[in-house]
Amino acid sequence: MPAVDALAAASSALGDRGLLWLLVALIRGGIRGDGDLRQKLRSISVTGLAAPAVNRSAKRLVGRRRPATADLQVQMYVRTPTSPSCPSGHSLAAWCAAAMLAQDDPAAPAYYVLAALVSYSRIHLRHHHASDVVAGTIIGLTLGLLLRRLVRAQSRDQAHHRWAVHRRAPHPRISSHSVDRSPGLSPPDRNMGRLA
Repeated sequence: MPAVDALAAASSALGDRGLLWLLVALIRGGIRGDGDLRQKLRSISVTGLAAPAVNRSAKRLVGRRRPATADLQVQMYVRTPTSPSCPSGHSLAAWCAAAMLAQDDPAAPAYYVLAALVSYSRIHLRHHHASDVVAGTIIGLTLGLLLRRLVRAQSRDQAHHRWAVHRRAPHPRISSHSVDRSPGLSPPDRNMGRLA
């Protein structure tokens, strides 16, 4: 079906190099505000560092050959992979990014739907065996949940450190000698003088 072929090609192309997840982070983070945007961009940055490293290591370990590519017209719009087949790097990165972005976000189910579309596209285009995609999904989701816990713990430690520094910082005390004691004026008169 041409429509399914086009959807698979678009999903695969957007999932390449993490482009889809960067766009999701910018759009969703921009809608929810600066704090959420910073959190989502940090999540994508962590994913962009960790996922490729894990993917390369796993591919070297398994070394599986790719299936014969499907003869589809839309293949021209998708980068032809040359690395070993297992695990699927698209799936690994997609599920890792989805798990990271889903933290404290009501739109979390949508991220996993996008990850599933990216994963399915790799099978539809025959860039991967189905087991490659399953392996990438399991590794990516596990990695994403682990990284999410680490990032959350780091954020909590940083917040605790800022609070501790603020608590230790000296606070100016108001001395009784600094109170305006204009001669000849009673307290109400001094207040009126200020208002004047």
